[in-house]
Amino acid sequence: MIDYAVVNLDRVEEYRRQLPDIHLHLVTLAPGVPVALDRDRQRPEKTVTHFWTHLDEVMRVELNGVGLWVDNSTLFIMDTVNYILTYQKSAMV
Repeated sequence: MIDYAVVNLDRVEEYRRQLPDIHLHLVTLAPGVPVALDRDRQRPEKTVTHFWTHLDEVMRVELNGVGLWVDNSTLFIMDTVNYILTYQKSAMV
């Protein structure tokens, strides 16, 4: 598993080139900026989302239709995991 902010197709292609024998599944968690900021404020250990909110629009343009997009704005963690596991085939890139 790679846990990284992939914001464009160039990065997806780079992973494909570097990992030719691996079936890649791209999952984008997309709760929206307001929800992401609210969740970030609730974490006592760090607040960093405000540094990255500009990437939301970039990702929506660059990765539109690529992999599995999950609007997890109203989902609990296990609901999100179950959703991803259920729809993982649509995450193939």
